[in-house]
Amino acid sequence: MIDIPNHDHVTRYCPKYTLDESGKPTGDSFKLRVGEEYISVDWFEYFKKINSQLTEKEIFQMLEQALIKRKFTPKKNGVFSYHNSGKVKEKKYKEIYFQVKQIQRDSSHSGIFPKPTRLYEVEMIAETVEKVILLKEI
Repeated sequence: MIDIPNHDHVTRYCPKYTLDESGKPTGDSFKLRVGEEYISVDWFEYFKKINSQLTEKEIFQMLEQALIKRKFTPKKNGVFSYHNSGKVKEKKYKEIYFQVKQIQRDSSHSGIFPKPTRLYEVEMIAETVEKVILLKEI
């Protein structure tokens, strides 16, 4: 697995029911999904490495397609959370230090490790959201 550089970013699809009243992801947005052993995210800059001319909107469209390819169906009322990898790694509580790693070499699919076991751990990830992108605007 490859470490995601601190200056790069990761995104996660968050369903509407996990958002707060203002539309921002909550700790519920980062709870493990069925079958997950880590918090599943996508490496935003992975697509820039393939084509540096891509716009942000085009990258988010590609991220949506990557989810569909992995048999995940994002709904238009959901959002992408956008996080700085370094800020995620800075979050710590006692012995917990997060790592952000690319899962497959030829894919944007990445993960936040270790597997969260307590609510405060996913809430710490929610605190690192820099911006929210509405799927219906992509």
